[in-house]
Amino acid sequence: MRFAHCVFCDDIRAEVGGKLSLMGIYQGDLLVPVQPTVLPKLCMVVTAVTTADQPFEKVTARIASKERVFLEQTLPEEAIAELQATLKASADPEDPYSKMAIVINLAIAPFVVDSAFTLKATVIADGEELPAGRLRVGFAASWPPLQNPVS
Repeated sequence: MRFAHCVFCDDIRAEVGGKLSLMGIYQGDLLVPVQPTVLPKLCMVVTAVTTADQPFEKVTARIASKERVFLEQTLPEEAIAELQATLKASADPEDPYSKMAIVINLAIAPFVVDSAFTLKATVIADGEELPAGRLRVGFAASWPPLQNPVS
């Protein structure tokens, strides 16, 4: 079984030891105060996963809203071949956790919000479209939201 998922955030930072830190993770909505608003960037971590017995041959990550494609990145064939070789050397057919996972870090900079829309992350893996997630982008009625206003 193949699947994909995406985390939308403000920034991706490389840390010591090969770790990543994701800053400002969005949980469904990105609301800005006024129209238009320009954010320095919007980042996405797109992950595609497949079983060891069905490794990826070609992978493209796409960030789009309806017909507007904000960003599209296809992994180089050499990178996929390297992942396949690593998987082949280490995969145990009896282990249900033997998987091929591809992680693609993307950024749209600057990110202009001039209307309300929904960003959809999709992975196209060997011609198959795998939905990875979405982020609704819009305008807040009041910014910041009032909490327990005092009369």
